[in-house]
Amino acid sequence: MTSNLIHKVNLKDKVFKISDELISECVPCKKNYDFGYSFEISTKYKYYLYKTFYEECYKSLKKFTLSDNNNFIIWCYFTNEEYRGGDGVWHNHSTSATINGVLYLKTNEGDKIEFPNFCVEPKDYDLLIFPGYLDHRPILSSTNTRIALNMELKCNEHEHKIFGFY
Repeated sequence: MTSNLIHKVNLKDKVFKISDELISECVPCKKNYDFGYSFEISTKYKYYLYKTFYEECYKSLKKFTLSDNNNFIIWCYFTNEEYRGGDGVWHNHSTSATINGVLYLKTNEGDKIEFPNFCVEPKDYDLLIFPGYLDHRPILSSTNTRIALNMELKCNEHEHKIFGFY
């Protein structure tokens, strides 16, 4: 990847068989939220997704241990023809995560996630892993459906140690 801060792995072999069901779970949830297109989803695959996320973090990062206060919530960021909404706002997950993960279920050519000084153009089934403190925002290329799932891990160790800075 571009730096030690961002790791990208494609999970098609682990997610493809459940992706249609995950996507169908996101669409009805979107209709229940009047205040935006980022919302919590409830899925029977929650622990499978978190287990997969954890395993990929374990392979890609330095040793870490989970803290006792993980919520294991899955957030969906959903855009389509009803909501273009412009590019997303700059934000980070510093108060809720040590390690942040974004799994892209449905993308379009030109969809990106922008970080300070560079962009990543994810494809379907890509998982991006990066520190919770890292600022980022989605860049939308079209009005076609884009679905990304956000997962967070709180760890006992500091991000700098986990991502290899000391």
